[in-house]
Amino acid sequence: MYEHIYKENVFGKQGFGTHYVVLAYELILTESPASLPTQQHEDYVWKMEREVSDWPAVHQYTKTYFRGVPR
Repeated sequence: MYEHIYKENVFGKQGFGTHYVVLAYELILTESPASLPTQQHEDYVWKMEREVSDWPAVHQYTKTYFRGVPR
């Protein structure tokens, strides 16, 4: 479980932020999906785990999903 707290909110209103509680899961795919949802995210890329931590486009909160995972 991860918590992400932002000072901003999607509405751009002053006085409150955004609090996400995320349950992260690891999936092992046997093949690439034919399509992925595009309503919230338009672009997808496939990266190796080691590439995620060094890639500047990946948000710091997302990088925490890969830290401390037993291998």
